Amino acid sequence: METRVTFREWTFEVDVPRTAEVYRSVDKASAETCGCHACLNFAAQRDTLYGAELMGLLRGLGIDHHKE
Repeated sequence: METRVTFREWTFEVDVPRTAEVYRSVDKASAETCGCHACLNFAAQRDTLYGAELMGLLRGLGIDHHKE
């Protein structure tokens, strides 16, 4: 079922449950899969990199910010 999500001047129509399901099916994010120092540093800082506004958008879209 499509849900309409508005972020600033953009409007998205997204199947939130399906998006969340797909993210749950991903075992490892690309940063962890790569394993280089830059990617591992990014992964370690993920929770502090994204502001509250973006985190709210990602949650509203069903996106797990730990799995870019």
